[in-house]
Amino acid sequence: MIKNTTKFLLIVLIISFTSCKDNSSNYPMEKPVWDLEDYKNVSREILYNTPDDEKLPGYSNNQDVFLRLTDKNNISAILDDENLGLEYRKNYSDELFSIWRSLVDGYSLKDKQDNFVYPQELVKIRDWGYFVQIKYFNLGNNTILQDAVNPDQVKDVITDNEQIIVDNFIYGISFLTDEHALDEAAISAYSNVLMENYELLNKTFPNANYSSMLRTIEDMNKKLKSEKLKSALNHISELIKSSNDETN
Repeated sequence: MIKNTTKFLLIVLIISFTSCKDNSSNYPMEKPVWDLEDYKNVSREILYNTPDDEKLPGYSNNQDVFLRLTDKNNISAILDDENLGLEYRKNYSDELFSIWRSLVDGYSLKDKQDNFVYPQELVKIRDWGYFVQIKYFNLGNNTILQDAVNPDQVKDVITDNEQIIVDNFIYGISFLTDEHALDEAAISAYSNVLMENYELLNKTFPNANYSSMLRTIEDMNKKLKSEKLKSALNHISELIKSSNDETN
């Protein structure tokens, strides 16, 4: 009888300890929509307060927190809300962009075999960040147009901004030089991420110059081993060429 009671107490203690670890009060999971301070606090908690012997939140650890952090719908609730000011939403997306860059750095850790420690999580964070960037640059350009006395006078600024985001997305393709560091699940996921986000990029900024991106795709396809990634890049290339034909 004493042995059974001891075993029961041990089980209760283990369950209680696990529950405490998975439901940290530092993550505001009860809030329906995270505000900017929530994103800052959560990213800071993840990057600087995760113990060295614990994994960062991801698919195998604190999954609810990770999926909430990378939820596009959560940020769309703010960035697409036209009841909010255009400049407010632009500044909001600017802050998210900075947070994303910190998260990409944090989740890009590699092991002794030069493989990503968090391959699938890194892909998910990149997906979230590409979405944020498109919103950020689009809101920025719309803010410039709103504040311009004569829209023709800011055409060059708009064009420069469009080129900046296209160049940023070229880095997303160059990232594939680390193909060897991704596992198969991450490669499959990133193939979809590329097609989805680069389609949205081209749709949002159809008049941008994509010639450098086309050259990068051509060069990268010579290095890649994954047929899924090659297929995704070829899809983007054909999309760009088709869009160019329509605008010319």
